[in-house]
Amino acid sequence: AHLRKDYFRSIGVCIQLIFGFLFVFCTVVMMRQVHTLIYTDSIVSKKIAWICTDDSGYLSLIQDVLRQQPFIIDFKAVKAPLYPAKFSLGKLNKWEGKLVNDESIEYGDIEINEEVAQFYGLKMKEGLASFELGEKEIFINETLARKLNMSNPIGKTVQKVLRIKGVVSDFQVQNPKMSTKPIMFSPFKSMQNSSVGKKKAYVAFKYDGEWSTCKNILQKELRDKDVHGALKFADGEEYYQSFLKSEYNLLKLLSVISIVSILIAIFGVYALMMQSCDQRQKEIAVRKVFGAKVKDILLMFFKQYMLQVVMAAFVAFPFGYFLMKNWMEQYTRQTDISIWIFLCIFLGMSLLVTLCIGWRVWKVANENPAVVIKKE
Repeated sequence: AHLRKDYFRSIGVCIQLIFGFLFVFCTVVMMRQVHTLIYTDSIVSKKIAWICTDDSGYLSLIQDVLRQQPFIIDFKAVKAPLYPAKFSLGKLNKWEGKLVNDESIEYGDIEINEEVAQFYGLKMKEGLASFELGEKEIFINETLARKLNMSNPIGKTVQKVLRIKGVVSDFQVQNPKMSTKPIMFSPFKSMQNSSVGKKKAYVAFKYDGEWSTCKNILQKELRDKDVHGALKFADGEEYYQSFLKSEYNLLKLLSVISIVSILIAIFGVYALMMQSCDQRQKEIAVRKVFGAKVKDILLMFFKQYMLQVVMAAFVAFPFGYFLMKNWMEQYTRQTDISIWIFLCIFLGMSLLVTLCIGWRVWKVANENPAVVIKKE
């Protein structure tokens, strides 16, 4: 009966360890995926915001205010902000090599020159080193190049008259669950024509510090300068993180569950170990009488419990890998699940179990065997 009871308790502790491994693994992978989406998913800096005015006559005043602020690193008047994305849409229906059954391609249109490219940190994948374009010349991004099914698009034409001069590296400026949008880059047109009349205008800027503080200061300064009309503010990082609310909520929940699961597993190991020590006190005393050393007794217990840790990891890791790979399929760009994640989690859990049982076993193993046998 005692053996059966210990057997079921051992299974219970193993199940607790499995859930501990599983929740910790899922939490770590999710943290890496969210970090990838926020900080490495896009080559475009998230510390970019923009101001939109419905009257382009205030454009110069807005730029003057930005120029005077110490927290503003750089700014640029643009036709539409690249990040957060506000580009116009078009349809591409003619290109070299187009097959009869090929459908039209919807793309985003962005006006670009060297200054705009440097401001946003765009990178050229193929073609010219410069982002300057002549009349009837365009750049395309990698996604549009794939859509056009062009292995070497440089020099080829689309819409009969537009010649491709280069391929810009892909960047994500929209929902990370959506695939990267095909983008065509056309020559940047002067903003001078937009400075007169009731036209919408944008100023993109890079800033340092907290967005809420920067926004409040700019709003106050613009009011003091009598900049009227509808002013809209948007921040790249705030905009992008709004897509990840569900991920943040799930991450918080998993973190709490992971901590609880680890505590339950450790308490289970500790309780089982204490019971085992109490039941095997006479055995330990006899072993010591016949020459067993403290380290031999410690090793005996560690083998037993580390076997449970290994078995739990063997079950939890493949199942966790399957779950997280399926979860990450919804994202166009995914983090890698490296071997060091498995190793670190396994070593961390092993260390906790070792610390949990070590001191108690050490105490029992150092008791006087004569006293223990007499008491038994």
